[in-house]
Amino acid sequence: MRFSESDFLQAFGGLFLLTLGMVCGNCWSTIAHADDPTPTRVQVTLALRVAATAANEAGMSSPNDVRLVYDAAHANGRTDARRAWWLRRHSACVNGGDCNRDGVTDARDAAAADARPGNARWTRHLRWDNHRPTGYPSHWRWYPDRWERLRRLALRLVLGGRSTGICGVPIVTWGRRSDFASRPTLAPVECGAANLGGRRLPASRRLALARALR
Repeated sequence: MRFSESDFLQAFGGLFLLTLGMVCGNCWSTIAHADDPTPTRVQVTLALRVAATAANEAGMSSPNDVRLVYDAAHANGRTDARRAWWLRRHSACVNGGDCNRDGVTDARDAAAADARPGNARWTRHLRWDNHRPTGYPSHWRWYPDRWERLRRLALRLVLGGRSTGICGVPIVTWGRRSDFASRPTLAPVECGAANLGGRRLPASRRLALARALR
């Protein structure tokens, strides 16, 4: 089944805006007046997912991981709506997707995110404001200025609409070196970020690997 950009916008943009309105009544006017050109709703959705995913993967102090996540999303969708949808699938526990991978998005995914080791228990609650998110460890200091910088950088990248080229080669994902050990069709690339970029190997090498694994 094929989905249009409008389908993705209706499915995911509406949920985002409802949440945004609940947590911050005047956030939309702040966004609209802070950037030129004025971002669309789907662009803000994408920027929030890029920033939250980068925070989940590398904390609040790595702008290059924002660029890395954006470049991967950019490579996996021709439109902003499709890129936002891809991030929701790829980083489901952060972006309100099917975290427990049972084929259904429901309340059990929130429980799976809370039980998952790592940052997803709080990064999934990040919003377009500077409030300390639910689930953030009580013994950690909250840095609202860092979170705002990540968001603003993500929005600038989305509005620019082009890959940053941070890895020097096209990449389709990111991860730690150990993540690529089980993915022989991808090659890790140093990108000056906490995470590595994942470059897809040429078709000839992927075919050779597939034959070798038979």
